[in-house]
Amino acid sequence: MTIISKALGLLVLALAPLLVTASKTLSLEEDRRAVIPLLNMGMATGANLVLKFDNIHIIPEPTKFVGVFMLKGDQMDIGLVESDDCPVDWHFLKNRTDLVDFRNVTEGSSYTHTVADFEAGYWSAFLVNCDQWSSLDPSMMTGPALSIDLLHTAINPPNSLLSAGMLFSPRIYLFSFVAYSLLMAAYSRMLRNTDAQVYTLHKLMLASIGMIIIDKAFHGIQAYYLSTGYEAKGWAVAMYASTFIKSTVLMSIFALIASGWSFVRPILPEGERKMVLWVIPIQVLSNLARVMVDAMEIGSSNWDTWDLVFIFLDFVSFVIILTAIMRTHKHLQLSLETDGKAAATLRKVRMWGALYTGTIVYMYATRVVIQIVSAGLPYTHEWVSLAMSEVASVVFYSFIGWRFRPVAANPYMELEFGEDDEEPKDEEEAAGVTPARFELGDDDMEMEDRHRS
Repeated sequence: MTIISKALGLLVLALAPLLVTASKTLSLEEDRRAVIPLLNMGMATGANLVLKFDNIHIIPEPTKFVGVFMLKGDQMDIGLVESDDCPVDWHFLKNRTDLVDFRNVTEGSSYTHTVADFEAGYWSAFLVNCDQWSSLDPSMMTGPALSIDLLHTAINPPNSLLSAGMLFSPRIYLFSFVAYSLLMAAYSRMLRNTDAQVYTLHKLMLASIGMIIIDKAFHGIQAYYLSTGYEAKGWAVAMYASTFIKSTVLMSIFALIASGWSFVRPILPEGERKMVLWVIPIQVLSNLARVMVDAMEIGSSNWDTWDLVFIFLDFVSFVIILTAIMRTHKHLQLSLETDGKAAATLRKVRMWGALYTGTIVYMYATRVVIQIVSAGLPYTHEWVSLAMSEVASVVFYSFIGWRFRPVAANPYMELEFGEDDEEPKDEEEAAGVTPARFELGDDDMEMEDRHRS
């Protein structure tokens, strides 16, 4: 298998527990893939895994196993194992459960498995086509093609459609909802301060907090219904829409802050303007890919493509924003050497330096550290990675809001002079008035000497 396909397999396992795990139908049409991921989630004692099969067609007739292959108690992608033998023949797997062979399945039949005490843990399920296993190159796959509508439902006790380790997710989203509500109240109070210098970007920042609050509310409601056994597809649509709008607007505002618009320069230079204009369409595509990843089945033929698009565009957006921060920081450093307001400009340099550091830390924490921690968590504590992500986001946005808060005599609100501009020396020169200048004559000098003596 190629390196990219292996990497995508790992991403499937890393992200699957965080996805909505309600009842979903995987529809395949003449699919010749050797391995198709079906689900990966934590299942507690007493949980039920239900599979229903409709419209099964395998053409031509298979000579080897074609069906569902499940591992219990492990988080593993069988597509990453280098072996010439089909997974059904692997003897080193100790936690393999019953296989479902489509050659022996009738139309409209179902399969149900109840998790026993010794089976609790992560469960991974795959569709395996052993006739294709020896030819993992898609261009070489000419064996039996599988067409099927497979409905799979995993129900954790007492009646939850969430993964066993995500039962606390409604409470986590409630925490985020309350935290952002308090943040919005504090920021609104700052904007109402009569002495505060409020700019358009401040109002946009306040609106973005409101969008985050709505998004967390929809996520919490959806998670609550899933925890009680209801799919609530209407709330899922609202959640996808709010996430799309919130993420696009938030990253666009963040790009404006990084470029120094309003805070440092009222009009952006051509380079920074292009960066902001690039971030907006990239974020639209990135969030479209994110919605597709969340809404589609992980075994769908285009799921891994959308997942790769989302990860790539998300990374590109942050790179553009970091570049904008660095350019603004460099601009401020040059201003520090050319203008006379060294103390004020130095404070700005430190602010954008802190913004760069904070963005790097946030990216590393949410894109790397949390995924590593998630991979090592037991199946009952999957919620920890979600809690870490939410706390990191609250801290980061609080940091941005505090650093760029609207207060009187704020250092970043002072007018930035260009390299060819001269800073006014005093109030009279700033008003365009040339102060009168007097020269002392000889008599005046003599009188002044007598006065001093």
